[in-house]
Amino acid sequence: MYDEYDDYLNEKLTERELEILQLIQEGKSNNEIATNLYITVHTVKIHVNNILKKLNDENPPTAGAAFPRKPFPNDGGSSSAEDIFFI
Repeated sequence: MYDEYDDYLNEKLTERELEILQLIQEGKSNNEIATNLYITVHTVKIHVNNILKKLNDENPPTAGAAFPRKPFPNDGGSSSAEDIFFI
């Protein structure tokens, strides 16, 4: 479903940043994103940092929403901060 937030993202983010955000939403790790896009992990981290800066500059419709990169383990395992992406 295309909505106001999609418009906001398309105005704020570059095409590459949108690609990376989509892969993050699909649960891909930085390594998987790098492999998928034929870029280095360092470059992925730079793009993620840029995404965070751009989305934190203003208050988008769903500012502060967080979603896990990967499902949290149900077996008592723990997740790290790298497993959460905040927008």
